[in-house]
Amino acid sequence: MKAQTEQPEIKTSTSLKLNGQTGEGTAEGREGQPTHSGAVSFSAPALPEETLPEPPGDPAGTIREPGAEPAPPEAGTPPAFADLRTFYVTAARPAGAGGEAAAPFQESLIPAVLYPYRDLARVRYDYPLCLPDKAVQAGLIDSPGEAWAVPLRTIFDLLIEKTVPEGAEGESFRQNLLRLEKRIKRFLENEGTGRLTDLWEAAANQILDEARSQKQKDDVIAKQFAAARSALNGDGILLPCDSLTPERLLQAAAGRVWRKKIEKILREVDDLIARLRDTLDTDEARASRAYSAEGLKASLGKGGEEEVDFSAMSTILVRSRPAQSLPEKRQQRISESLRTLESLRPFLAGESGAAKSKGRPRAVGDTLTDSAKTALETARRWQKTFVAFFKALRIARLEVKNRYQEEKHDAFFETFDISLLTPEETGLFPPVLVSFTANHIKAEDKSLLLDVLGSDFPIKILLRVDDLAESPLADDHQPPVNFWAAQLARMALNSNHSYVLQSGLSNPAALAGGFINGLQYQGPALFAVYTAAGAKDHSSLPAYLLSAAAARSRAFPGFACDPGKGADWASRFSVSLSTQSSRAWPEMNFLYQTAEGQEKTAPVEFTYADFLAADRRFARHFLPVPPAAGSEKMVPLGEYFRLSKEDMAEKVPFLWMVDEKGLLWRVVAAWRVVAAAQKIAAHWQNLQELAGINNSYLLRMMETEQKRLQDETRPATETVAAQGVPSQNMNELTRDIAFRIINGLIAVGRGEEIPSAPLGVPSLPPSPAPAASAAAPAKAEEALVIEEAYIDSPLCTSCNDCININNRVFAYNENKQAYIKDAGAGTFKQLVQAAEKCPVQIIHPGKPKNPNEPGLEALIKRAAKFNRV
Repeated sequence: MKAQTEQPEIKTSTSLKLNGQTGEGTAEGREGQPTHSGAVSFSAPALPEETLPEPPGDPAGTIREPGAEPAPPEAGTPPAFADLRTFYVTAARPAGAGGEAAAPFQESLIPAVLYPYRDLARVRYDYPLCLPDKAVQAGLIDSPGEAWAVPLRTIFDLLIEKTVPEGAEGESFRQNLLRLEKRIKRFLENEGTGRLTDLWEAAANQILDEARSQKQKDDVIAKQFAAARSALNGDGILLPCDSLTPERLLQAAAGRVWRKKIEKILREVDDLIARLRDTLDTDEARASRAYSAEGLKASLGKGGEEEVDFSAMSTILVRSRPAQSLPEKRQQRISESLRTLESLRPFLAGESGAAKSKGRPRAVGDTLTDSAKTALETARRWQKTFVAFFKALRIARLEVKNRYQEEKHDAFFETFDISLLTPEETGLFPPVLVSFTANHIKAEDKSLLLDVLGSDFPIKILLRVDDLAESPLADDHQPPVNFWAAQLARMALNSNHSYVLQSGLSNPAALAGGFINGLQYQGPALFAVYTAAGAKDHSSLPAYLLSAAAARSRAFPGFACDPGKGADWASRFSVSLSTQSSRAWPEMNFLYQTAEGQEKTAPVEFTYADFLAADRRFARHFLPVPPAAGSEKMVPLGEYFRLSKEDMAEKVPFLWMVDEKGLLWRVVAAWRVVAAAQKIAAHWQNLQELAGINNSYLLRMMETEQKRLQDETRPATETVAAQGVPSQNMNELTRDIAFRIINGLIAVGRGEEIPSAPLGVPSLPPSPAPAASAAAPAKAEEALVIEEAYIDSPLCTSCNDCININNRVFAYNENKQAYIKDAGAGTFKQLVQAAEKCPVQIIHPGKPKNPNEPGLEALIKRAAKFNRV
């Protein structure tokens, strides 16, 4: 059983303003969590798990089993099982397995589940990202609580929805817009980055030139592009999927959070500056207007214009007015406060151009330092600057209301320091942005980073990990991952003081949301991002897919820790960014054709070995074997991990991979790879337990309590069977037992012992009237079978497995626990699949409602073990 943990559904929402109308795409989910004291007021987005887009429906990309065609000559002759076992243990290639000649062929193999994505130019995925200009954010895509870094494909989807009509003409329009989107992506790959409207114009002009040269109807295409362009309001920067994107995204997020954070205090500063300036106007300036003949005449009105000599009166008043109205000490105090507020006003407003003078900080998000020492120095300097700012702000508030009392306030402001600031004021300290590349970080910075993460400074560290597999598998079988980066993230977790986000570049939504959350947090933050920039030269896969593979294989799992959300791990830590976070390895499907031309779907677990298999540096640890040479003693690696030690000695693990022609291969993984994958799985299990998933203490308690309850309730169950109690009453008995298990676990959670004495057998319903003796055995047998589908909801771990199968059949209640919403909204097969997939086996499919559903006989047999109490 998995311990109950919060597994939030994902809420994402993007909004693109199209001529005053808004198109939105949403999915149900949890709102953003409360932020740390002093954080900005808008809600941060929930962090979604890493997903892959839909692959293109391309017959040429179909995976096929080899038929009569021979294996590539480079691959050599198929080895016998004994040779495979030898390779597994020693990584020594058997004779005839291709030797060195097999290397080029083997290096072209791709993990089967990633094969459809091999040509990313044909896939509409989450890059490029559009970051809106600050000046037009509200008009383009930026509004509180919604996504602010939007995929280009989302923008085009909204444009298509808004501008494309139905019918044949609309289909042509849609295809031309998709063609324009693809061309913009191609331009961006060459340029590195660029503005949306500039790239739009360049791509549109190129397409129109091609249409004219081919004598196509370029005027029709031009009108279509113009209609779509007029529907797009605003502009922004497009970011590709490259190693610089995390920095650019962090800078944009920092500027955005800062503007939201400072807008209220900035309005107050502007008001105070205006009022202090007015207060400090000299008597000469004020009197020159008030005591002049024109000023006196205007103050008297029209009643006595002819009777009064305003020139003579002005002369008398000027001679008799006091030299100055404000005491010198107050005038100096107001002047100093005004200078402090005015000097920092451009920085608060984010006016970087006005903030470049010496000694004045640049706008937030303008720069990132690459030195931990510089970051600490900057943070200390800004701390002093903002202590002085809030001192001036408080004095100004008192002065404009004429409430400053020197005998009371002079001593207070004389010793004013950071200890006198409120949490709201310290929450307005600007962040210091630092960027490191884990593979090239200096030793000095490594040691200082721990000081930074243990400090109270709002220093936000971006740690880019370009390569996880820097070295081959070591003799001690240590997984070849960049453990320094992993250790830094773990140490930051253990400090209980820093915000920590770990995610791959393939999950831009998690990066965008995580950056916002980490910037909102008052203390230090660490953002560890895998870019795959250093690994793409060693693989046939692009960086985007390598990043996704690292996340799915648990080599670089996604997680987030926000100390601002609470003091306990359940509140602050989550691994929901990782795909299928309740599993050891995520299960993925790939579609292939058999040699006879039939389509089949094969589920596989994507492991750390699959990640290494895509890297040429580890080619010698893998041996391709054509499926025709397969053996029953070869098992998929995910299944191999679940075998007993005795069975492992009789089997060889393999991976499913595909060559350039789309042919499916079994690839044997050597023992060093398997051992490394086991260690990665152990690290992942530690993270799961930290997040409350597969908690070993709760699992052990559950096993103990279940066994004891089985022993206690066995007499009751036997009595029920003998009495022929209806299945409805049996369901009530089952739920009664479930609640008792929960109560026992709650007792342990409170530090209490599970009672050693029996808890008591649940009371049984009254026995029904006896039936004919011949029918009694049959009724007793039927009484043990559950008729209607139901779920033991109190035991649900919120793993999403059943919801993902059919969210019309299964739903969550107010406690985020699953129940049967409508058993008739899906198939009996889906109920059985959900019962089999449920990690705690609390789904009972009941009996099928549709007697004509295909394959019922087999499905009823599969469901039987879940329908008996």
